This record gives sequence, structure tokens and C-alpha cells, in this order.
Amino acid sequence: MKIALVFNRDKEEAKEFINEIKKRLLSEQTKIFSLDEIEDRFLIDSQIIITAGGDGTTLKTIFFVANNSEPPYPFFLSVNFGRRGYLSSCKPDEFFNCFNSFKKSQHKIIRRYLAELRFLSNEKKVYFLNEATIIRHNDSQVIDLQVSCKGLDVQLKADGIIAATETGSTAYVYSAGGARVLGTETSISMAFLAPEEKIGPFVIGNKSQPIKIFCRSERASLSLDGSIYENKGPYQVEVISSNRFIDFVSTND
Repeated sequence: MKIALVFNRDKEEAKEFINEIKKRLLSEQTKIFSLDEIEDRFLIDSQIIITAGGDGTTLKTIFFVANNSEPPYPFFLSVNFGRRGYLSSCKPDEFFNCFNSFKKSQHKIIRRYLAELRFLSNEKKVYFLNEATIIRHNDSQVIDLQVSCKGLDVQLKADGIIAATETGSTAYVYSAGGARVLGTETSISMAFLAPEEKIGPFVIGNKSQPIKIFCRSERASLSLDGSIYENKGPYQVEVISSNRFIDFVSTND
């Protein structure tokens, strides 16, 4: 079995944990990567990717895999060394029980669907698991935004906008006043950040209807899953649910 091991180098206990795993998986084909070394074909070709860190470690690894290969993607087993660990499969002391269940095909799967962001200027597509955020630069004024989809056409000024998947709807967008989306992988939760007039939040549930987001301001950043993807507007993008997904290994407990 080909296994990729990814750790966050800022968490010393995660590095020690990954090194211990490698020693105990001598019969497997394994390779260790720090989070800043993940751009490697080995990850894409692995049967399972084990991450040790927080949700950020897992999200960055998934982002690389999802945007540099075609489905089916490797399984993910996320060991939580962070705070909340919404995406975690297990705690460190539960790892070998979880991993052995996977080897014996006695595990269960938590399937999390990706969303697709498409740039209207060049048709480029990018996939993300949690959220896409357009937000003003710290030293700039509020930005001009226009959002449209079936039955909705809004133009206003705000600090930014967040569009989140079902998975991401429990995170940033929820803390910004957006709606949690539970039990429907085809919906997008959307909220404006500090709008000049109160509006929303919105849940867009029609998979065949993309959400078009226009940002006319240059001094704005586009972030995907918590990392800056582009640092200068304007932006003309579409966000829509996709059929692509990541399967997380979990225990039967």
C-alpha cells in the first residue's frame, strides 16, 4: 500500500507522531512530507494520505490533490493536533485502531463534496472543500460586489463575501452570520462580510445554477480554504457544487 504522511512542521508533536508511524509501517510504501513539500506526485498516486496537524493541514493537502489530479482521489485519514478538528478522523491515540480498520476494510467513510470556482475571464476551474472568500485589503475601502443566480440579484458594498460548502458552512461563514447547511451536499451557504445594508444570509440549493460573483475593486483578495489564491481584483467568478468528493476514513464507533 502506498501511503503519504503529511505533517505541519509548526507542530513538533505532529512531526514526532509521523516519524513514529513511519517506523511502525515498515511493510508499507511510505513517504513523509512537511506541509510546504506537498507538491509531489507521490501524494496523488497514494492509496491513502494521513495528515497530522489541524484542519488547515488537511485543507491545504486536499487543495493540492484536488487541483492537480482527477478523481478518484486518495482516502484521507486526518489525525487532529489542532483545536477543533472538524475534519479529523481520530485523535493521535486512536490512530492505529482507525488505520487497521481501514486495512481490514472495516472502516466507515465520511464523504465530503468539493465545490467548483470558475473564472469567467479564462474558464479556469479550481476546486475547494470549505469556502471561497473575496475580501477587501486591510488598507482599502469597502468593495463593490454583485451576486446573481436564479431568483437573486444583489449589488452592494461590503468588506467581502463568503461562499461555503456543506462542510465549510460550520466554519468561517457560520461565524460571519451565514447559515449552516446540513444533509445536502449540493447547497452553497453565502454571507456578506460587514455589508453597508443588512441582507441575507443565503443558501443556494440548485446545483445546476451557479452563483455569479463580480467584484469590481482591485484592492481585494480571493482566498480558497483559508489560503490566498489571488491578491488583486477585479474578480468575475462562478461558484457551484460539484460531483467531486473526498472520502475521509473514520471508525465504526
